[in-house]
Amino acid sequence: IDVSWNEETHDQYLTTILVHCNTTDNKLLEMLQRLGSFNVYVDKFMTVTRGVDTVYEVTLFVKNLEQLDKVFLELQKLPYVAKTERLMK
Repeated sequence: IDVSWNEETHDQYLTTILVHCNTTDNKLLEMLQRLGSFNVYVDKFMTVTRGVDTVYEVTLFVKNLEQLDKVFLELQKLPYVAKTERLMK
């Protein structure tokens, strides 16, 4: 009996991240464009707090931890992003 396994998976994992911005300007569109360049599916994008700073809670599907790390690095290149972190519920 010949057996083979499909090495290629199409699984995606749901995760939530927080993006801390040092501005009150609406940067939603620009961040969504950056996320779109990584072929991630954004399930939810909402503003958590406002004031001097803005924090966005983003729920998205990623293929693996490597892809999530790339998303963090790309978002942190934006001049108004102070910090990104994974939300563990």
